[in-house]
Amino acid sequence: MFKLLRYFSLTSFVSVVIVAGVLGVFYREIAVHSLVAMGETNNSAVARILANSLWPELAPYLAAAETLPSDGLATHPDHDRLSAAVTAHLQGLSVAKVKVYDLNGRTLFSTEARQIGEDKSDNAGFRGARYGSVTSELTHRDEFSGFERAIVNADLLSTYIPVRQTSDGAIQAVFEIYDDVTPFLARVERTQRMVMVAVFSILCVLYGVLFVIVRHADGVIQRQYRQRDAAERALRRAQHTLEQRVEARTVELARANA
Repeated sequence: MFKLLRYFSLTSFVSVVIVAGVLGVFYREIAVHSLVAMGETNNSAVARILANSLWPELAPYLAAAETLPSDGLATHPDHDRLSAAVTAHLQGLSVAKVKVYDLNGRTLFSTEARQIGEDKSDNAGFRGARYGSVTSELTHRDEFSGFERAIVNADLLSTYIPVRQTSDGAIQAVFEIYDDVTPFLARVERTQRMVMVAVFSILCVLYGVLFVIVRHADGVIQRQYRQRDAAERALRRAQHTLEQRVEARTVELARANA
């Protein structure tokens, strides 16, 4: 006999878990995509503000950097002024690091001084920004050296932004802005858990209602099965009795005719 209640319970539980998990993952994907889009917009705005505000310090430094070896960039007099100006503009923001590249991919400036002079020409984000695209990447770092302090277990959105002196002018440099989005991603994950719990709870309530209905239906089926089984047994007994009577009558008739 088909075990309706057993199969319903098993398939329903598996379905509830799968649906809650899928909806939780789906929510997280949408939320993270929105977070990246919003963070990219914010990083682009920070880059524009920095470029506009720091152009008097940045332009001479960019020009001088073209003739300087990589190990001489950090000791150039304009570097300290540029670093102080960047730090002043970033106070109170969630920006963890700022880097400036020339069009060849060389790191001309970084709030982490030891990275100055590094070659990022083969980086896909830099190459995209070099030709006018804004690209972002969300990564998790166990340890990250920010311009104010070391950050541990951080979720960072790094955005490569082309910098122009005018809106329709040629690209002068590429900025890379690192934004610490750890609190926002933690909020997304908390909300994801809440969504999964809420969906799971709603589906469990629905499961409970359906369980009562299916249990009642299963009880009806069980009773019908027992009634059918009893009727079949009674029919077999009646058939057996009839066969015995027919056989006995046949014997009697045979004796009478003899």
